[in-house]
Amino acid sequence: MNPHADNTTTTLFQSIHAPVNPMGTLGQCPWESACTLPLVDTTGAVYAHLRAHNFIHKHRVRAGCPWPLCSQEMQWGNVARHILERHLRIRVQCTFCGHTYTRNDALQTHMDVCMEIYMNAMLAGNHQM
Repeated sequence: MNPHADNTTTTLFQSIHAPVNPMGTLGQCPWESACTLPLVDTTGAVYAHLRAHNFIHKHRVRAGCPWPLCSQEMQWGNVARHILERHLRIRVQCTFCGHTYTRNDALQTHMDVCMEIYMNAMLAGNHQM
C-alpha cells in the first residue's frame, strides 16, 4: 500500500517536541525575549517568524543559521527545516512501531513497510505488535 496515494496515513503519526536547550522550547523566541510571536512546528511558520526578525534571504542564497550560537551555513531554503530538526528537535513518530524520524518524508518511506508488516501481522492474528 502506498501512503502517498492516500492521505489517510498522514494521520497515523504524531509530532514529538523534545527541546535541547532552554531557548529551543517550542513557542519561545531565541532572538528577542519580549517577542510574542508563536514559534510553531512548520517550516512556513518558522520562515514567517524569521522574517519578523528581519532574517530575510532568497532561498538559494547561502547563509548562516540565525539561531544563537549556531555557526552552520546552508542554503536559506533549508534553514527552517534545520531549525525544526536541530534546534527545536521536532520529531515525527510511527504509531505502529514507535520509531521516530526528523522528517515526514522519511517517516512516510518507513511507513510504506511498517504498515504492511503491521497489517500482515494483524491479519495473521498476531496482535502483539
